[in-house]
Amino acid sequence: MTRATNPLILHGCPIHPGGGRPPVEAIAIDGARIVATGTLGEVRAAVGGAAYEKQLSGGALLPAFADPHQHAFLVAADPNVDVLHGCADIPDLLMRVAEIARSGMPSGWVRVHGYLPLDLAERHSPTAVDLDSVCSDRPVHVLARTYHESVVNSAGLAALGITRTTPDPPGGEIVRDRRGRPTGVLIESASFLAEAASRLDDPTLWADRLRAHGRRLAENGIVRIGDGAVPAVAAAEFVRTLADVGIEARPLLVGSRIDEPGLGAGGTSKVLIDGGERCHFCFDTTQLRRIWVAAFGAALGPDAKLARALSRTSGRPRKDALGWHTGLRLTSAARLGDLLRGAADSGGGLALHAVGNGAVAGVLDALAAERTRSGVELGVGGSTGADANVRIEHALTLDDELARRLGATGLPVVTQPGFLRTHARQLVTIPPPEPLMLFPLRSLLRHGAQVAFGSDYPAADLSPWPAIAAAVTRASGIPGRSVHPEQALTLAEALDATTATAARVLGVGDTGVLAAAMRADLQWVDADPFTVAPEALADIRTRAVWHDGVQLFGDLAG
Repeated sequence: MTRATNPLILHGCPIHPGGGRPPVEAIAIDGARIVATGTLGEVRAAVGGAAYEKQLSGGALLPAFADPHQHAFLVAADPNVDVLHGCADIPDLLMRVAEIARSGMPSGWVRVHGYLPLDLAERHSPTAVDLDSVCSDRPVHVLARTYHESVVNSAGLAALGITRTTPDPPGGEIVRDRRGRPTGVLIESASFLAEAASRLDDPTLWADRLRAHGRRLAENGIVRIGDGAVPAVAAAEFVRTLADVGIEARPLLVGSRIDEPGLGAGGTSKVLIDGGERCHFCFDTTQLRRIWVAAFGAALGPDAKLARALSRTSGRPRKDALGWHTGLRLTSAARLGDLLRGAADSGGGLALHAVGNGAVAGVLDALAAERTRSGVELGVGGSTGADANVRIEHALTLDDELARRLGATGLPVVTQPGFLRTHARQLVTIPPPEPLMLFPLRSLLRHGAQVAFGSDYPAADLSPWPAIAAAVTRASGIPGRSVHPEQALTLAEALDATTATAARVLGVGDTGVLAAAMRADLQWVDADPFTVAPEALADIRTRAVWHDGVQLFGDLAG
């Protein structure tokens, strides 16, 4: 990491400041701040003769990225993170697990991460019996890329105390065979219980892996992050360790498990409203019929096995006064109200994981109830959860009315359009019934919502460029299949969602735009995103990056 001792003037390639500003010819940074932008002559005059100049060849200069939702802590906790990504089938997965079990630590849990159950040829996770065939003498935990589903072997079931009579934990499922015996597959809170038990807590190895991840962030143009699941007891060390490699971090706090909010004065707690594999959707009768028709049609097509797997995953719909529901609700309305009031009292915030429309509606209803309650109690000293600092995570499936309600609250929405590429086949095989939409970015912006993009890495790609490409093109990665193309953003809007707005969500307002007095957070990329074909945006790479004027990555030579 290096910071120039004299002012640094960069020019020679297009410079796109962001924030609706036109391109400029040159930019100067001095210490941690940008001191001038404009023509090369104007910038030279502003900084005087002591500046060092560098003419950049090709590419473009842009604001550096912020990623307000990823999982750096879990990456550091996993020596074998994402190694199962791309497994073709269960035998392929088992071969990789066997290799790791043989070559890794000689005792304790074998922990391996990165498969997508519905991307395997079998369209489901392996079982304990499968894992026993490659490692039976010690507990094994194989985690899906999302962490919301995983599987343990028989030794793992024993280590967790899971037997035939063990009840499902609240907000989770221990998958069982027809005789009621645990198969080893664990869903949502059951998976999080196993994740906490199998987590590797060697602080030296954890810190080394976290610094390595921080360097990868810089290589992808990312200089600040929000982490979606940091145990509160590790938060301070987490922030310090990433700062060692120049990355600014704001942790979203959990307890010892991912599904336990990490409550504390001034911090932001992560709260799971619904699941990631068992998202909470709410439908009316007409929408439910549309789903059945779509599922029946898909079951007769080339993705028949996937369609049947998706139908099993969503489960049997349940009916109440509000409509038909699928998925799991991990936090009740009453509990959410308590958390909102607690966050308001402590000066803290809540990051509310709400994927399905049912979960998002539940959050909005809870906030409305708190505002009503605060009006009743005004003047009598009652606390109100309406005062809490709240952000919404994911909001993957909405209709226009929910988008309008979100915009009216003014709450930030941190969403992941990169899933349109990494989870495309799952999302389009049985699409949500109208008027629900996947990632309705245009509707959210039209209704005034603050929209920021997070990667959710390692659940999806680390680089922000594939998400930017997906937001602009709405391409699914499946030939001929786009996803709600009317919801596309302009490139400028998508870049803002990964720079200025993403930084504001993290509490930083003086970055994300290349202008005088702003923080010197910028990146040099290998192609000008405003001139390449939209489908080529995903392939852009960072050549150099600066955070607060310190060059974290790259070589300016040549």
